[in-house]
Amino acid sequence: MGNFHCWLRFVYLWSFCFFGALGLSEEVYSERVVEIIEKSYNLEEDAEGLIAAFIEEDPKHPRGHFLKAARLYWLQYYAGYDVELSAEFERAAMDALAVAKRFNSNNKRDEDALFFLGMVELNLARYYVDRERWVSAFFKARSGMKHLRRVLRLNPDYHDAKQPFGLANCYLADAPSFLKVFARLVRFRGDYSEGMRLLRESKRLGYYTRYESSLYIADVSWAVQQDAAIAQVEIQELVDRFPRNVFFHLNLAILEEKQGDREAAIERLRHLVTMPELDDFLDLYVEAYLKLGYFINLNGEHEEALDYIERGLEALGERENALSLVSMAMFLKGSVLCDLRRMDDGLNVLRSIKREWHPALFGRAQEKIKEMEASKRSAEEL
Repeated sequence: MGNFHCWLRFVYLWSFCFFGALGLSEEVYSERVVEIIEKSYNLEEDAEGLIAAFIEEDPKHPRGHFLKAARLYWLQYYAGYDVELSAEFERAAMDALAVAKRFNSNNKRDEDALFFLGMVELNLARYYVDRERWVSAFFKARSGMKHLRRVLRLNPDYHDAKQPFGLANCYLADAPSFLKVFARLVRFRGDYSEGMRLLRESKRLGYYTRYESSLYIADVSWAVQQDAAIAQVEIQELVDRFPRNVFFHLNLAILEEKQGDREAAIERLRHLVTMPELDDFLDLYVEAYLKLGYFINLNGEHEEALDYIERGLEALGERENALSLVSMAMFLKGSVLCDLRRMDDGLNVLRSIKREWHPALFGRAQEKIKEMEASKRSAEEL
């Protein structure tokens, strides 16, 4: 939802959320797994200890290793691909893959064993997609989906395994530009109606994927159909269920503004920037302050808007791996300064945005500069 999260649509293409993708047949573990899922989504710290206990109790089973890698994936994602967390995820994911392969070799007709193996591979595929490592992503995705097809041949009612096929159908029915290369590689022609049917089936019948399905229905509805109303309903459900999840709050605010309720969006963002969980995720922290400043500026409160935008920009510093976000912050700051009639200051900020940081925002900045310079000349002629 929004430019900041546009790449998220591709991240989800061949996978579904790895906190909730466990088709375990052992009833004894069900409640504990659900507890981990919910605590992880709600950003509760003791989820890590629960996962460690799983691994310690049965180190040869992929369950705990899978959960560990999944949790680390989301943490590094929320944190803007934190270098240390990303490296930790890669180690955990490779460990999980090794365990899953050994487990599957001894349980070839076990649908859960196949499911774990397929999803561990898709976990890595998603990570590679994030970093535009297309070849690695393709081979991991192809292998993972192959295992999930075998799961569904063994058990057509394994609803959790249907979700990736739903996503693929929705996103590739009319592939946007950033998916066209991958669509050609996989030679997959999607069917949006079938894809949405599978996603809704996963939400209704998938014991472990019901929360994730809400997220994907929202993302597909907004990304493919531009239907913010459906997306807002789904994200609202997630916010109600996981009130500490700052990512869900941020996306709900964006959707509220898209739906014309800017005051609700501003109120939500004011609350969001006070949440202690936000301090752990720098990119989300910055995005929240920038969105709050942007929405407030649209209401004509330019001084207050500038304050929030400057807080976000200050938090970013000079991070070389976040130059697109730096560009957005500087574009907003320059625009607000112009709105405050501090024309020279605003133009200087806009001129400092570099093309290599973010070509699209550079182009918008150049257009804004021309507009402001023309306005300045007109004022001087009067």
